Amino acid sequence: MSLPELQQNPLVQRVIDIFDTDGNGEVDFKVAFRIYDMDKDGYISNGELFQVLKMMVGNNLKDTQLQQIVDKTIINADKDGDGRISFEEFCAVSTKEKRFFGPGQYQKRVPGEGREDRSLSRPGLLRVHAPSVPAFSRCRQLLGLPFLCPPTTLAELSAPRPLPARTRAPPHRAGATHTLSPPPAPTRPFPRKPHAGDLTQDLAPLTRPASLRTAKPNLLGRQGAMYWRRRGLPVGEREVGWNMSAFEKPQIIAHIQKGLNYTVFDCKWVPCSAKFVTMGNFARGTGVIQLYEIQQGDLKLLREIEKAKPIKCGTFGATSLQQRYLATGDFDGNLHLWNLEAPETPVYSVKGHKEIINTIDGVGGLGIGEGAPEIVTGSRDGTVKVWDPRQKDDPVANMEPIQGENKRDCWTVAFGNAYNQEERVVCAGYDNGDIKLFDLKNMSLRWETNIKNGVCSLEFDRKDISMNKLVATSLEGKFHVFDMRTQHPTKGFASVSEKAHKSTVWQVRHLPQNRELFLTAGGAGSLHLWNEYPVQRSKKDSEGVEMGVAGSVSLLQNVTLSTQPISSLDWSPDKRGLCICSSFDQMVRVLIITKLHKI
Repeated sequence: MSLPELQQNPLVQRVIDIFDTDGNGEVDFKVAFRIYDMDKDGYISNGELFQVLKMMVGNNLKDTQLQQIVDKTIINADKDGDGRISFEEFCAVSTKEKRFFGPGQYQKRVPGEGREDRSLSRPGLLRVHAPSVPAFSRCRQLLGLPFLCPPTTLAELSAPRPLPARTRAPPHRAGATHTLSPPPAPTRPFPRKPHAGDLTQDLAPLTRPASLRTAKPNLLGRQGAMYWRRRGLPVGEREVGWNMSAFEKPQIIAHIQKGLNYTVFDCKWVPCSAKFVTMGNFARGTGVIQLYEIQQGDLKLLREIEKAKPIKCGTFGATSLQQRYLATGDFDGNLHLWNLEAPETPVYSVKGHKEIINTIDGVGGLGIGEGAPEIVTGSRDGTVKVWDPRQKDDPVANMEPIQGENKRDCWTVAFGNAYNQEERVVCAGYDNGDIKLFDLKNMSLRWETNIKNGVCSLEFDRKDISMNKLVATSLEGKFHVFDMRTQHPTKGFASVSEKAHKSTVWQVRHLPQNRELFLTAGGAGSLHLWNEYPVQRSKKDSEGVEMGVAGSVSLLQNVTLSTQPISSLDWSPDKRGLCICSSFDQMVRVLIITKLHKI
């Protein structure tokens, strides 16, 4: 690359300054190739090229225009038709592809002529001069990239060694292989597209370019961000994410699935066991709790409990590991605490609400959260109540609208901030998009906001730590991630939103073993695995007041399991990557999500 042609783009200028080790104003082909080959597989894919160009161009070009440029570049450079650019194709485009770059002058430098370059004494060293082409002047001004403007580049092109047929050359230092005459496709021992897992996702950069822009740019990762910052190159938080190859991505596998004869509303793992419970209602209008155990790759029904009223939700969060009592809320507003070993009569029972209990959560049990074991319930009657199973009949806290205000349907509740004996908060989401944070220590409304769509699910990344992150899912396929560490006096908590699913996002659940990962369940029967990590936790506004930084969200994997909404989701607290989900097609599924320990 020629430095005078790159003055329009400071980012590219910094890249040249870093990689131009000998100060001659030129970058070696191998170094330039590595800039684009983000997953280090020896090829530049459509998605990689788009991401790098987008990072350099910013908002100077629309995504559609930039994608057209990327598509044309891939078509012109891809000689073997595999939809990617190898190192040899990269060099060929930059030196010999006249119909792409336009006519150029190519000459071999003679040592001693012009600028001194000791490396020219090695055989096969070629200096390429390509003059400016008017057709690409606009792209040159905006990008200054070797794919779009005629470069003056130093390339070290070693002659390929002769190899026997049907063998593969040793890896090039840039990660590519030498060009070989490939055998026919049906007998090729090394397929050119060694993708693993969900092919619809792995091949998305080649088949669905537009899908790359459904999530934040997933470009550098934390290690990459640190690398660039140490060299003085600024990196924005929206550019930092996870960059994985197809083999490194987590895979979502449906291990076991079982059809049921009733509508399932909720499912929960029984702590410290291979058992789980499902809750719902029969067509005849009665409620049911079923206890299953995983045995030799199948589900065995251990117990079925039928009750008078349909059961909407349940939690083990307020019980001890020794007792493992299940708390449930039903369609008649009753809160019950069940001993699954003797389920005939509830251990604790109270008429909690006038209408259906939509949601329930617990804290203080299972060794999670300091303080007393408590249960919080939210109902269609607009109230949010906190219960202590040791206190009969009356709630320990009751959050309801003041007289004269409209009562909104409470769809979801969540405990958080239970890091000592005194601190504890309850977050509630309503059908009108309101999110309210109640401080139980001071018995006050600490914060509220509105996300414009009904709030379907809320969860803190951890209940037993100082508030860190809150995820809120909603109708219309969106979810919001709030940074709860720093509360600005006027702006509140910083947040980032993501259009995740094509329909309602019913549930969100954080991985118990890694709070940066969470799973969302959609109304179209899909599951999405996300990673969220802020580059920095706080910053100062124009007036010097601390405010939070929400960071960015990266999509790691997604899969469609059903044609109906996935209504409930729960991670196993004991086995990383093991989870269960239920859907409105009357199915319960045991899932295995792989490679979570590598993230």
